[in-house]
Amino acid sequence: SNRIDRWDVSQEAMRVQQASKSRCTTTSRSGLKHGPILKVRKDVSVRSTASEPGDVYLKQPDLLSEDVTNRTISVFVADESGMIDRVAAVFARRGYNIESLAVGLNIDKALFTIEFAGEEKQATQVVQQLRKLVKVREVEDITDYERVEREMLMVKVHAPIGVERTAMLEIAEVFRAQVVDVAPRNLIFVASGDPGKTYAFQQALASFGILEIARTGKIALQRQRAMD
Repeated sequence: SNRIDRWDVSQEAMRVQQASKSRCTTTSRSGLKHGPILKVRKDVSVRSTASEPGDVYLKQPDLLSEDVTNRTISVFVADESGMIDRVAAVFARRGYNIESLAVGLNIDKALFTIEFAGEEKQATQVVQQLRKLVKVREVEDITDYERVEREMLMVKVHAPIGVERTAMLEIAEVFRAQVVDVAPRNLIFVASGDPGKTYAFQQALASFGILEIARTGKIALQRQRAMD
């Protein structure tokens, strides 16, 4: 009887397995069966399948909610030791994550360009708090103004001599990137432009195998207004 019981259990397991397979397959109009339908969680980043050593897996930027946008704040300060810490602390105390921070020094003055994700009301609060800091000359949220933005990207790519290297050079020409170092097995490119351009160039080179990458923060200057 033990043999019969084991046989019944195995038969039941097979029926359950076949039933689950039939539920996970779909049939197209042509009658061909497709594989199981997989639901991908939005919070899980998909990694590249490239097998080259040292590849960098590039994470797609997360979509912002309806009321949240990337805000750009310009802060003009008198240069002083510890000023960066004090400016960053204004964001840290409120739990806001700084996406990009670039500082340009000019003798005894400095211009901060800060980008963070938040609502307009949050940006207004941050601006008010920054104005209270000592040595801060001027603070302005320039998100809604016409402005010039630039960012620089340096990327080292696996590039053996051959067809792949030629393809990379053609891509670099499209993005007006420059080759700043040449080695037998890799190339180093430099590209500058608005953040959308540098990100697109980074994505275009990802399939070849990125070994190292470095990028500056975004810098921005407001365009001249009609009344200026």
